[in-house]
Amino acid sequence: MAFKLNLNLFVFENRLASYEGKWRYTEGCTAEKMACAGFYCTEKRKNRFSDAAKCYVCQHEMLWDPEDDPWEEHKKHRPDCLLVKIGKQNEAEFTVREVLLLMAHVQSTKKYVRADESVNDLSALMTQLVLDTEKMIDFN
Repeated sequence: MAFKLNLNLFVFENRLASYEGKWRYTEGCTAEKMACAGFYCTEKRKNRFSDAAKCYVCQHEMLWDPEDDPWEEHKKHRPDCLLVKIGKQNEAEFTVREVLLLMAHVQSTKKYVRADESVNDLSALMTQLVLDTEKMIDFN
């Protein structure tokens, strides 16, 4: 079974748009800070205010308070998240390798129901994807 990788949430503007008409905080824990930290709003209905958001990489969903710093909370609750490990909030600063690693990670975690039990396999898969991509780039 093939899985299609949805790249929408890899883009800051798309994560930010997920908060429109739904996010309850306009100061402190703002939609912009949330989107920078990799989170998107999980509320589906407009005009229904929420304080729940999920990381597009690690899929960890959390409830938020107005004084929370999204990046610091992300690091505290999910230090194993690949986005946190990369340590960059501005996606314009990502290297091609980092983007490919994120894509491979998100894709591979969809393939494994028990991803936590297959960390070594996933890591090897991501590394192989990056190596294969680098070979293709060098070939062209």
